[in-house]
Amino acid sequence: MSRNVRNALSLIAKLIFAAGVIYWMNASGKLDFHVVGRAFQQWPTALFLLFTMYLQIAIISWRWNVLNGALGFGIRYVEAFSLSMIGLLFTVVIPGSVGGDVIKAYYVGMRVPNRRAHAFTTILMDRYLGMLSLLTVGALGAVWNYRVVLASKVMTSLATVVVLAFLGFSLSLVIGVFFSKQVTGLLRRFEHRVAPVRHAAKMCEALEEFRAKPWVLLLGVLMSLPSHLIACLGMHIAMGMVGAPDLPMERFLLAVPLGLITTVIPITPGGVGIGQVAFLKLFDSLAPGTGQSAVNAFTVYQTLQLAVYLTGFVNYLSHRKVDPTDPTPQAQAAEVTV
Repeated sequence: MSRNVRNALSLIAKLIFAAGVIYWMNASGKLDFHVVGRAFQQWPTALFLLFTMYLQIAIISWRWNVLNGALGFGIRYVEAFSLSMIGLLFTVVIPGSVGGDVIKAYYVGMRVPNRRAHAFTTILMDRYLGMLSLLTVGALGAVWNYRVVLASKVMTSLATVVVLAFLGFSLSLVIGVFFSKQVTGLLRRFEHRVAPVRHAAKMCEALEEFRAKPWVLLLGVLMSLPSHLIACLGMHIAMGMVGAPDLPMERFLLAVPLGLITTVIPITPGGVGIGQVAFLKLFDSLAPGTGQSAVNAFTVYQTLQLAVYLTGFVNYLSHRKVDPTDPTPQAQAAEVTV
């Protein structure tokens, strides 16, 4: 069986599983499409949510652009934003956890053909810092809600996992960056024998450059915090759109990061279905009786998010590829129209 066939079958299986979960939740009354539909009638609030989602993309694009700048790629912010939109579009068009990242790596690789491994490293580092920042919010939320967390065995277990994951990610980042030179030297011994090792060595070289600028990595984590806080605010607003009882904002600082982490797991495209189940369990554990409202609210939020990602078609169609071999100033200064 070819790789393409296996990928197609895997995608079909994920789509069927996601559809089955959504069907089950609707049939069991845990997801009410009538409530979701009525929420979209509140169009001023929906438009505000769309604005917050574009603001999140603007922030993560800035973070990625800072990483690119640290390696001297010379990519303008407007292009970083456009490539981020294109990447998010492809996560919808080609469902998967890394589809958009591959597309971004392709475009940046065309700008710096001799440093493609470095370009891909910035994307991986961008992902890593985003997850570390999300875990930071979750860990802070667990500490802030310690009374509620300790009152539930489920939340105690989840909070413990989040705090340990935060510590693990932080320690791994420090070790990976500050010992990158030693790892690169080790990989160089085997690069002529195994082709993938050569690419891994080049990626470690990029980490060596980050070691000389550790402030960039700290800045990347701090820059991500507003984006995740905006997501918490967005879910709070979505809960109001579906008529849920008002909950303290600190509850969202714990539940939303945990819920979003589950959507990253590549079980279903875009976390559809998995996210709904996660938010149901999380909110019922934090505030019994709010789980169904959380499911409806996340469905509203996820639908608006999908609409935002699809607007990446505009960036994809307007993107101008830069030819690195063209010496003309016009080619070197080519930008993306957003």
